[in-house]
Amino acid sequence: NYFTSGLSFENGLVSLDVETFFNDVLSRIYSKAKSNKKIGNAIVNLFPDDAIAGAGGVVPLDELPEMIEKALKSYFPEGGKELSSIEERFDITISEASSIFSGVVFGALYDIDLKREEVDYSVAVEIGNNTILNKLIKNVIDKFDPPQSMKRDLRDFEEGETVLIERGLLSIYKDKNYIYLSSPSMISDMKSKNKNGSLNNVLPQKPSGSSVYGFAHVSKLLRKIPEPRRGDEKMIYNFFDDLRMDIFDIGLDYKNKSIAFFMNLRFKETESNVLSTFSDSASDLLYDLSN
Repeated sequence: NYFTSGLSFENGLVSLDVETFFNDVLSRIYSKAKSNKKIGNAIVNLFPDDAIAGAGGVVPLDELPEMIEKALKSYFPEGGKELSSIEERFDITISEASSIFSGVVFGALYDIDLKREEVDYSVAVEIGNNTILNKLIKNVIDKFDPPQSMKRDLRDFEEGETVLIERGLLSIYKDKNYIYLSSPSMISDMKSKNKNGSLNNVLPQKPSGSSVYGFAHVSKLLRKIPEPRRGDEKMIYNFFDDLRMDIFDIGLDYKNKSIAFFMNLRFKETESNVLSTFSDSASDLLYDLSN
């Protein structure tokens, strides 16, 4: 096993890249746990470009049926019969159920108001098999006879209508490709086909080729935190504010015999070297803290 790494300081950008390579023995173990899928452009392009934070990734679901079967047999004497009973009740096999989702998920945060305790967010989950999903919904309605209100919500959901739950704090709806979980305030933005821009256009590194990805618009998040009025907390707050950090992102890419990791921190100030900017701000902070 070995790894390679690179660290660069440019005007307005710090980048770190690390790749870990495995020997044949570890590669065989690693290959069973990883997914060959990537996040892809399609799901990221669903989101408007003014998010303040977000994350996404690929959950490996290929081995899920076998894992569930082994778990049931390990913890229950008649685990095989239990699984068959569940499959019979829902009229869907565990393999079919695991195909409902592709494993790709992405979410973004657009606003947070700590005083009002309000959050604007959206999450998209890629559908792997819409036919099986609709079959499951229909079987739940027909075989389990849920309350009328739940039947109505399930039928609306199946037809692509928006269903409000949790006292209107969460909305859920779907189209033929994705299930969306969103704050009600974000429904129209997510459904709009004519967005001003996509997240892909504003991020330091495109998440489409990553297996796991996350980002944060540091300066916007900082504005959401109540500014301390005095003491060391205010000095530290001012230190980060003075750095004028823009977007921080981080990601993983699962390859055949290696894992690649990257991190980028972009600054609003693009005319000076990042090391110089950080050094000046750190010197001011240390001086303030010592006096």
